Amino acid sequence: MKRRVVGLLAALILASGLQMSAGAEDLTNDYILGNSSLNLLNGGVFSEEDLNIEDYTGGASYSSINVFTDHIYYVADDTKIVQVDRSSGESRVLYQVEAVISRMFVVNDKKAYFIQNGNAYCYDFEAEELMALQETGDVQSVIPTPYGEIYERGEAFHWDVYAGENQVLHDIYQCYTEDGNLIVTMDHKEYQVSLERLFAEDFSSADLSEYVYETTPESEISLHSEEDGICEECEKNAKNFTEADYEASLAAEPGEEATASDEVSAYAMSDLSKEQQNIVNRAEEQAKVTWTPLKNVSGWDGDYTFRAGKTYTGIPYGQPVYAKYVPYDASIAEFQNAVKDGNSKFYTDRSTFNASAPYYSSDCSGFVSWAWGLSSRHYTGSIASAGKRISGTDSEILYKLQVGDMLLKAGSHVVLVEDVVYKSGQLKSLTIIEQTPPIIKRTVYGQGGTKTLQQFLNYYHPASSYLAYRSNKVTDDNKNSSDAGNGPVVDTTPHVVYSTHVQTYGWQAESKDGETSGTIGESKRLEAIKISLKNYGNVSVTYRTHAQTYGWLNWVKDGSLSGTVNESKRLEAIEIKLEGTDASKYDIYYRAYAQTYGWLGWAKNGESAGTKGLSKRLEAIQIKVVPKGSAAPGSTDNRFVEQADGAPSVEYQTHVQTYGWQNVVKDGATAGTSGESKRLEGIKINVANNSKVSVKYRTHVQTYGWMDWVTAGHLSGTSGESKRLEAIQIELTGTDKDKYDIYYRVHAQTYGWLGWAKNGESAGTEGAYKRLEAIQIKIVEKGKAAPGSTSNHFVKLTSADLPQLELQFQTHVQTYGWTGLTTGTSGTSGTSGQSKRLEAIKIRLLKGDSSSGIEYRTHVQTYGWQSWAKNGALSGTSGESKRLEAIQIKLTGTAAQKYDIYYRVHSQTYGWLGWAKNGESAGTEGKSKRLEAIQIKLVNKGGVAPTSTTSSFVK
Repeated sequence: MKRRVVGLLAALILASGLQMSAGAEDLTNDYILGNSSLNLLNGGVFSEEDLNIEDYTGGASYSSINVFTDHIYYVADDTKIVQVDRSSGESRVLYQVEAVISRMFVVNDKKAYFIQNGNAYCYDFEAEELMALQETGDVQSVIPTPYGEIYERGEAFHWDVYAGENQVLHDIYQCYTEDGNLIVTMDHKEYQVSLERLFAEDFSSADLSEYVYETTPESEISLHSEEDGICEECEKNAKNFTEADYEASLAAEPGEEATASDEVSAYAMSDLSKEQQNIVNRAEEQAKVTWTPLKNVSGWDGDYTFRAGKTYTGIPYGQPVYAKYVPYDASIAEFQNAVKDGNSKFYTDRSTFNASAPYYSSDCSGFVSWAWGLSSRHYTGSIASAGKRISGTDSEILYKLQVGDMLLKAGSHVVLVEDVVYKSGQLKSLTIIEQTPPIIKRTVYGQGGTKTLQQFLNYYHPASSYLAYRSNKVTDDNKNSSDAGNGPVVDTTPHVVYSTHVQTYGWQAESKDGETSGTIGESKRLEAIKISLKNYGNVSVTYRTHAQTYGWLNWVKDGSLSGTVNESKRLEAIEIKLEGTDASKYDIYYRAYAQTYGWLGWAKNGESAGTKGLSKRLEAIQIKVVPKGSAAPGSTDNRFVEQADGAPSVEYQTHVQTYGWQNVVKDGATAGTSGESKRLEGIKINVANNSKVSVKYRTHVQTYGWMDWVTAGHLSGTSGESKRLEAIQIELTGTDKDKYDIYYRVHAQTYGWLGWAKNGESAGTEGAYKRLEAIQIKIVEKGKAAPGSTSNHFVKLTSADLPQLELQFQTHVQTYGWTGLTTGTSGTSGTSGQSKRLEAIKIRLLKGDSSSGIEYRTHVQTYGWQSWAKNGALSGTSGESKRLEAIQIKLTGTAAQKYDIYYRVHSQTYGWLGWAKNGESAGTEGKSKRLEAIQIKLVNKGGVAPTSTTSSFVK
């Protein structure tokens, strides 16, 4: 796919004075690359156009294909830039050297950008002139853009990215340009930024945003009642399969072209994960089984004959729904024994589902199901549920494929990725293994194979036809290898392994043995860490971190999390030590990269590393374990920087109704709102600038009352429960607490600002049901004057201080209509002994405050339970002659905190039932019994029920 940037954009670049790429005067019109940068950076052995490049190369080895309307360009034999005229087929060498040319981009059919001996160059075809762009010796690729060149430098899959001369990103797994953006992969996530922004002087990694690939809706998966239908691809393979195909399949071993010096992994590691090894081993278990039939046996649908006396490798193809699936219904040993027995069902019976096939056999989905370690055999219509979709364009998915992935055409066919080979960071080959008629076969695409990577894409189209999936048992941390079939590799080398949670990026891949975990030069805070030991005998690792707001956290050990996640809190320091009977044999060293200071000195065996009291984030860490008494990895000077104690400063943050957590304020500033009637729901308080002074506090919360004391930085109150704070108590702690007083005052509903409380006194209200709306806190030297008046800092009310609630209600009675109003703390409405049904009710409260209310709903003949009514509204019916059968009543607001509401009903047949309260059901349901009367009574909260509460509801 060709990338275009219109001429107006380039003109704007010139006008703005931005540095443009070499020969930029030629790029002010349409800017066209001869291939996608993703393809070219990975070797450029195919283009997005559906063409057979071999028709133009004359049999020479090729890479860096660039396709234009009139010409095709490629690098031949690694040393020559060749131009081919597409109309005549004539070719000519434009540039030739002895050194290897790689990752060549052709721009506008005029210039080639490429790498040679670790340096970046631009060759002008018309001027026949070579221009050096970067000659640092470590350049791995150059991507030309209208804004300038992007360079990848450093180690494969851990690139440093430069925009022109400026390093802009670090430790990038992959990057490429697409539609005016740079797409980067790091920490197994994809991000994007516009090229214009990338080349801006103030660019930082914070400008990256998550890259989301927009997929078209997947076609509906067709499931079958018993089994897949006939596999279309398998049918085609069966019709076209020859003996030569079988021999070629046996010869196609994966990864043959890789040498010991090759980089064979997409993550620059040569070993596979255990689960990937298991997948390949289970596939090989099916593919390498050998058997020699005693008699001729017909293959799938009679299209191939397994001949007596000839040895075959791999399970034969079939869909033995009513026979034996190997290895699910019959083990491989059972299959081999059946082959050796001339009277077995392998010779006397057949599978007849969809087509005639060997009695012992397997199909494509059975093969992959077993390889993936699924407990039961899946079908091509259901196996997708065992994996996660790999998204992207065709070429993007190709470069994401790992050993053990599958390619699935739902309802048709599925194949397994057996091997993926990289060399010097470029994709070289990919091996597919599949169960297909008449027997398992393997195909290698790319170097050393029978087909090209272009042919792989043209056939599978993994973005739209054969969709790519990764087993749910495999993570993106797993690797690719050219020798996956050799079984698990057991690493017995001792390692200290650690992973950090980094601002924006989340958990990073594991680092070990002194490697850097975190970031350098990106101003990203570490937020958490996990550390563990491998192969160190009876030794464990224990560690704790100093976190923003919280200070030193509790000690954890052996892979547990220390720090915070999803709280945006920086780590500021760390202490690590070894424990266990063998701990005396080792020292553990560690150093931190701290904001402003950079790398500090090496600490060891529980010493502090980082900073304290300076509000400086840790950005990276290195950890090493060495034999006891060995020299430190580097200087141990200045390993920990701590600010001298000064006057304590109090910082606080409130959670406000509607708004959530507000910004942190300090030293008497207002946290919360005023004049908006918004309740405070939670608070966090911390003391800064003095390590010998801290704080504890507790709040009085709606419904819950006084909460437990919490320490600095922790939440007191609630979040997400819509509960108001009503009062607060705050005290100083620490060795210097007696040198200071802490004052605080609150803005309370109705009362406004109350007086200043101090040192654990209550501030706010209790028993008045009033919300706190704002708070101010200050620390002053002991004995100094309060910030203001200290009178009336706390209001506490008892029941006697509150107005007495009253009820007012009436009922609609058959024949009589609405009764008179019943008013008071209790009363009765309706009839008794007249067999008259209640048809509706209205209830309200009198004398309560503005927050007090009452809600009720009734169960009505025919209609069942109605919606809740409140504060005098009608519940039931009028003019429909429908009986009430049951009722629920509850108080809300202040009334619910001060009172219980009891009620009982007189029900047809049953008479007076027991008392219900606070929303419980009273009456009957499913009995067709009318209510005839009701009694309601207010009781002080927690008081005794009027009489029996048994049998209040019959259902």
